[in-house]
Amino acid sequence: PEFMDVMPIAYADLRVEAVGTASVAYSGLPITVEWTVANRGIGVTSTGSWSDSVWLSSNPDGTGTRHNLGNAGHLGQMAPG
Repeated sequence: PEFMDVMPIAYADLRVEAVGTASVAYSGLPITVEWTVANRGIGVTSTGSWSDSVWLSSNPDGTGTRHNLGNAGHLGQMAPG
């Protein structure tokens, strides 16, 4: 007579927690972008590899003109925390 949640596997919840650059961006010059991703879920990731993409947008909310600055691959599962 009561509701019950059923979870077949513990889930991962990947979140970008910090983004930064070591320098100012100038047109036509390279820039280094660093970011930190954390698993805030309750289980390890269900896949052992994925790719992050870094985009530059003309508007703070991600709309407008967007440019893909690059991708970085991750190999290995990520545990919670």
